[in-house]
Amino acid sequence: MNSDSPSEQPAPRKPSKFRRFDNFVMRFVGPANRSSMNLRGNTEMSDEAKDWYDNLQNDFEMVKDANGQTYLRRRGQ
Repeated sequence: MNSDSPSEQPAPRKPSKFRRFDNFVMRFVGPANRSSMNLRGNTEMSDEAKDWYDNLQNDFEMVKDANGQTYLRRRGQ
């Protein structure tokens, strides 16, 4: 029997939910401006972080389903 038959090949792994969400977000938002690694003691957000957070709040809302799971949903849908 031929060992290269498709029925004997393992199915490729499906990407994790996080990786699929990350890929989805990167298509629309693009890569984030990274903060410096030393964030301890900072009590205020950077201007970039404030802009990002404000845009997120304007575009999305948090909703809970019947099971108590929390999701981000685009506003107006």
